[in-house]
Amino acid sequence: MSVFPILARGMLASERAIQYQGMNLVNLQTPGYRRIQPDFATLLQANEPGESQVTIDTSPGALLETGRKLDVYLQPDTYLVVKGEAQQTLYSRFGHLSLTQDGRLQDGKGNEIEYFGALPKDISEGMRIGNDGRIWNGKDQIGALKLVHIANPEARMDGYVQGGRDITPVTDGANALLAGGVEASNVKYVDSIVDMMAQSSRISGMQYAYQRVNDVYDQAIGELGRF
Repeated sequence: MSVFPILARGMLASERAIQYQGMNLVNLQTPGYRRIQPDFATLLQANEPGESQVTIDTSPGALLETGRKLDVYLQPDTYLVVKGEAQQTLYSRFGHLSLTQDGRLQDGKGNEIEYFGALPKDISEGMRIGNDGRIWNGKDQIGALKLVHIANPEARMDGYVQGGRDITPVTDGANALLAGGVEASNVKYVDSIVDMMAQSSRISGMQYAYQRVNDVYDQAIGELGRF
């Protein structure tokens, strides 16, 4: 097998790894975002970018107390159930929740949250979420967040989870979340920069190797042309 395709794939894999680390840096301040970790071996074999090439760093971010009645800090393996742009089911940890003008509850990235019950159209400013995931409007319970536990979550490149092993509904919301706060992103700026620099150095090394092999081929062809 020619060495050129191997070197080309290696450079492409490193470029994709840099793109993924760039996405981490973009979400450095996004509450609930968890760092995606590129799998270089998988990247090396892939023809196109995809979710299978990354895993999620599930280490929890710090609790940021906000005092907002709709903010939730989810426990490490707990996720909100949301509807994606194509109405597919996704799982979210973006706990900076808010109400839309038409009375829908959405997560920190704007996707609609699924919940039990029905929110009234005349919701007052007294709406809040309890530590057990129940939704209150003043003294009246009007619903409950739909929550699940997920082991080994399957990453999407936008920070959402699309599946995983052992997805189980949360039947008792006790200890599933903390109200009035959000989880800080677990992206570490220095680590991401160091990884990007390492990938850049890898690309430079493979470009040098590519050029040297090409020079050897040219020299060999030139030698053959003398006979």
